[in-house]
Amino acid sequence: MNDRNRDTLNRALAGDSGGLSRREALRLLGASAGLAGLGACQQPPSKKILPYVNRPADVTPGMPDYYATSMVLDGFATGLLIESHQGRPTKVEGNPEHPASLGKAGVLEQASVLGVYDPDRATQISHRQVVSSWPAFVREVARHGPSQGLRFVLPPQSSPVLADLVDAIAGHHPGARFVYHSPVSRKEAYRATQAIYGTPLEVQRDFSRAKVVVSFEADFLATMPFSVRAAHDYGKRRHLAAPDGDMGRLYVVETVPSATGSVADNRLRSRSRDIWRIAAQVVSALLAQQAQGLPPALARQITAAAGSVGPWAQAVARDLLRYPGESIVVAGDAQPAATHLLAQVANHILGNVGKSVWLTAPAILDPLGDHDLAGLVSEIHAGAVDRLIILEGNPVYTAPADLEFERALARVRQTAHVSLFDNETSAACKWLVPAKHYLESWGDARAYDGTISFVQPLLRPLYAARSVIEVLGLFSGRAVISDHELVESYWQSRRPIGASFRSWWQTHLQRGVVPDTAAPRATAQATWAQAGAILASAPADGDSLEIRFPVSPAVYDGRFANNVWLQELPGTVTRLSWGNALLVSPATAKAMRVSDTDVVTVERAGRRVRAPILEIPGHADGVVSLYLGYGRRGSERAARGVGTNAYLLRTTDADSFARDVTVTRTGEHHDLALAQLHWDLHDRPIAFSTTAAIYRANPDFTERARGPAPSLLPNYGRSGNQWAMTIDTGICTGCSACVIACQAENNIMVVGRKGVMGGREMQWLRIDRYYKDPSKPDPEVIHQPMLCQHCENAPCEYVCPVNATVHSPDGLNEMVYNRCVGTRFCSNNCPYKVRRFNWFEYADPSIRKLQRNPDVTVRDRGVMEKCTYCVQRIRRAEIAANLGHRDLRPGEVQTACQQTCPTGAIQFGSLSHPDTDMVRWRQQPRQYDCLHEVGTRPRTQYLAKITNPNPEIK
Repeated sequence: MNDRNRDTLNRALAGDSGGLSRREALRLLGASAGLAGLGACQQPPSKKILPYVNRPADVTPGMPDYYATSMVLDGFATGLLIESHQGRPTKVEGNPEHPASLGKAGVLEQASVLGVYDPDRATQISHRQVVSSWPAFVREVARHGPSQGLRFVLPPQSSPVLADLVDAIAGHHPGARFVYHSPVSRKEAYRATQAIYGTPLEVQRDFSRAKVVVSFEADFLATMPFSVRAAHDYGKRRHLAAPDGDMGRLYVVETVPSATGSVADNRLRSRSRDIWRIAAQVVSALLAQQAQGLPPALARQITAAAGSVGPWAQAVARDLLRYPGESIVVAGDAQPAATHLLAQVANHILGNVGKSVWLTAPAILDPLGDHDLAGLVSEIHAGAVDRLIILEGNPVYTAPADLEFERALARVRQTAHVSLFDNETSAACKWLVPAKHYLESWGDARAYDGTISFVQPLLRPLYAARSVIEVLGLFSGRAVISDHELVESYWQSRRPIGASFRSWWQTHLQRGVVPDTAAPRATAQATWAQAGAILASAPADGDSLEIRFPVSPAVYDGRFANNVWLQELPGTVTRLSWGNALLVSPATAKAMRVSDTDVVTVERAGRRVRAPILEIPGHADGVVSLYLGYGRRGSERAARGVGTNAYLLRTTDADSFARDVTVTRTGEHHDLALAQLHWDLHDRPIAFSTTAAIYRANPDFTERARGPAPSLLPNYGRSGNQWAMTIDTGICTGCSACVIACQAENNIMVVGRKGVMGGREMQWLRIDRYYKDPSKPDPEVIHQPMLCQHCENAPCEYVCPVNATVHSPDGLNEMVYNRCVGTRFCSNNCPYKVRRFNWFEYADPSIRKLQRNPDVTVRDRGVMEKCTYCVQRIRRAEIAANLGHRDLRPGEVQTACQQTCPTGAIQFGSLSHPDTDMVRWRQQPRQYDCLHEVGTRPRTQYLAKITNPNPEIK
């Protein structure tokens, strides 16, 4: 088309015909189309593409593969199975053969798959903020040669390969030192066992054997090492025993309500600094009945420290004495060594050691931290450090504030940081080497019980990244080789005698774990040599305001703060996302004359931060709490500026809690992204709970919320499998691993802080948290996983004007996305409010899209979406069964939430399989339908929470 015709046509399209007829306009358009086609014929010939016919071995297009690997957190490995689609990891599951997971996975493990695709990862090696290269870094390392002033900082480690490299580096650099730093320190636990046995030991626990468990601020079901395994064992025993058998009891003493505390039978609120004295009172009450094997001087010291023993401690001690060898007393990592010592004293008195509790050598290197950050900073100021290599940690952000680590770092001549992100520490170092994600790395590690696990990559590194052991290998005096060669060569020299290495190696890589490698039980005898000194170092009493620094259940210590799934995950009890807040009890808030969203200044020892207030029932009085992991200032866009940095108030003498804190009102307000604003049941039949004693007297207490099981309605004409779900709220801890698993499986988008505040979160599965009696200072908590109920009489179906929500022959409430026009009538008519409307273009265009599950449609804006019972898994299993000319087997289909749930609270299956837990659970008298009175007849049913409080404790 020439310029004249183009101008004429443009005027016509703009409304100025200028005498141009419709026929002439169409003629011009046709001419332009023809000319365009003619021009295309003059382009270079296209290249042929090759069909996916000669594919790699063991790869079937459209079918996922699963590979075993391990995720290591602060030195402890958790065995995982990673789902991969044509070389693209998309989903994390637990490894059934690994003792730390037993087929389950926690929140951090489930969310870790998104980390490999984080668009903010460091991508290139740089020197002084200028792009460099790996060879240049290798030359820099080689240029200096052996050095007396070489120091390394890295997280706690249990890798045998890394331990071998540490020995090699010590031989090549005689003055080299290693500092193993994590803000979530376990040093106090090791100090206690050293005081008792003369050497630091790991305390192992079997919660499946414990009828009574006493926790002193130990969140062993969610945030402690081996917590997935502990939750599995505890949940299984608790469900099998409840409510007709011997349920046992869980006692929890804590400051901040936790996942473990939310399922306690008896919970006691206390300031952190007072918990050791409550432990002393329990032990003192035990000693009054039984004191064999304990030095008399130590027994007298404990009794004196306990002072007057209250009725709570007396009742707990009597309960413990009923089950010698079948109880566990455990202290949390944030507690001082005195509390850990007293917990182990109690286990000795009760005969638990060697039965429900036993001891092993620690899996991690340098458990007592003989070289710590404080010592390193002193060496730097003394001029003894000329090279500092920081591997994967972020000490500029996490180090105690009084160390002023960033200022000390500037005094070191050569510094390097190996990190996933260009974060606070990277900015302060001269070299930045991008780190491999664990799904890109080769390695090994030990689980909490000592079992050896392998780490193998699921994909080649996306960027110019290196693993920790590759960087350490540069300093060992050995040839520069890859992490794969380092791991394989190490284990080749340590294979079982007479075994073929290649067969041994491939077998255990495939399984992800080396069986029978758990640490043997230690034979150390209790000498109690330093026990008195540990007790004497316990925190002193006082009335000043205390501040507690708990680890975040979502972003941990801050290393996962750029994971948008975790940022948007509501807190277990707080229901807060996208940031932290200063948590206070209602009584403390009233005394300070503050309320929710009030911004206050928190000051301690001349250091201050600002944070909004959030009142939490069940929080201890006289103390405020601020979760770690927020207030980041690195290059991570999702994490930067979100929340308050609690590390600014932590010091070397107060890393878990501190006293002498002042809180001052500023008169400002900061809105919080709360996912749940209403938490009172108001006697509505939503979530049921009662005590074991009441249940045994009246097992039909949920009768008003029960009806006939879902049946085949004649007008549906259904046959075959009928899918349903049963959830036991009695063992649900609210950990939210199911929420993240659902998000990963079903391509669920995040909406950001403003979206959550507007009530537009997209998660198909939420955990509703209710208080049974919110007027009490410490009310009972009920967690109720809420998802599409797949109602037989679904209110959403008959109001949809375009028939987009329909019922399938196997009982699923389905959404036909390309029919939906976004009227939202279905959402308005849903009494459970589990349907999600895609208001905006939430789809992430970044590299994160590589995580998406190809079996699940990615929804566009303007459509309704919701839980589908993981229909893609159902159909895949049905196809496999049809190809095998067989029926589906019981348990062959697992939803994402069921598969990951650490306690096993979620059970899914077909009603035609009566021998499954899902069906058997529905036959218990405590079964109920949520909102039964509206007549929806849901396929998802619940079991009421049954607690077993000690009747002696009022």
